[in-house]
Amino acid sequence: MDANLDYSKENESTILTRAFSLIGKSFEDISNLSQHPQGEINNKNKGNTDNFIEQHWFGIKNNSTPGLDLLEAGIELKACPLKLSNKTLVVKERTKICSINYLALINETWAKSHVKRKLKKVLFVFYKYNNNNWRKQKIIDTVLWEFSSDELIIETE
Repeated sequence: MDANLDYSKENESTILTRAFSLIGKSFEDISNLSQHPQGEINNKNKGNTDNFIEQHWFGIKNNSTPGLDLLEAGIELKACPLKLSNKTLVVKERTKICSINYLALINETWAKSHVKRKLKKVLFVFYKYNNNNWRKQKIIDTVLWEFSSDELIIETE
């Protein structure tokens, strides 16, 4: 698959097919297939990897809007770095879903909250972190995580 972006951003199935086609590709592969020029990624900025995958594989322009990345399908996209620890791959760092708007928070209910919308469906793109060469980082897996009945543990009335 190339990065010609001929998939429906409204259809979960085509989004997942596109995501699964990332498995085994390095960031260099993604960059070479992309229609957009790419410089180096600053690994110290966690959002740069998300932005890279969003733009170069899913055709989502970099933005600072607080909405879902794949709004039409109701999916949030998150790149998740993995590192070796005791010969096992583990998550390198926490994943941030959104910032808290403290002024709006007091007027939100859980049922209609911003964070609940972002958590409803999250497409995780797991990659093996390489601090020395971002181009060699490789996509290991993709998983669509959906909120389940465990939601009642979070909700209070």
